[in-house]
Amino acid sequence: MKRKRKSKRQKMRRIKAYAARTVFALVLLAVFGFVIFSGIKIIGAFSGLGKSKAIEGNELEIHSDGSLTEITVDSFDTVEYDADGLKKMAEDEITSYNSEKGAENAVKLTGLNFKNGYVTMTIDYASAEDYSDFNSKDLKFAELPDGASALSDISSKISTIDGGKVLTDEDISGLKGHAVIVNDDTTVVTPKKIRYISKNVTPVRSKQATVKSGEKPAAIIY
Repeated sequence: MKRKRKSKRQKMRRIKAYAARTVFALVLLAVFGFVIFSGIKIIGAFSGLGKSKAIEGNELEIHSDGSLTEITVDSFDTVEYDADGLKKMAEDEITSYNSEKGAENAVKLTGLNFKNGYVTMTIDYASAEDYSDFNSKDLKFAELPDGASALSDISSKISTIDGGKVLTDEDISGLKGHAVIVNDDTTVVTPKKIRYISKNVTPVRSKQATVKSGEKPAAIIY
């Protein structure tokens, strides 16, 4: 039976609480500088997430092979909290998941950077299933037209980017390409141009859109 995992924001709060106790026990040990390890990626290359300290949020980059990269930016005081504790906690969570999964790189921490009171965390996932299981969030990929049935549970009708045309069931059944189905407040970057979206999706660029969570998931078709 799979263990229920907490969201990344919940994990960060739990890590911060742990770190605060650690710092107090060590007479307010100050942690300064960057925590950098091999495999760090350049953050924010595709949308600017993480470039400004005023930006907090989450971004998912979908790759053409079905894997994905998640970038999370959150506030983190490296003087008050233990940066090494955050790194260790994240690595332990990932190691535990990979061990249960029986796959060494199902989830992989590829970047952890502290700057200007913010932490930017980059994690690679081998599949949408790994992302969903690790974070206890809904995320699915569907190859169209075979996977068109996966679009039946979205939050609203699917339309063109400009909203000029709402697709009928017959239109949807004949679609070709790929769809990402997600229920979270996040930004999604696709490997190809976005062609259709559901109501609670806002296009940003040709391959980028923001999603708002709701009672049912949203869909982006590319």
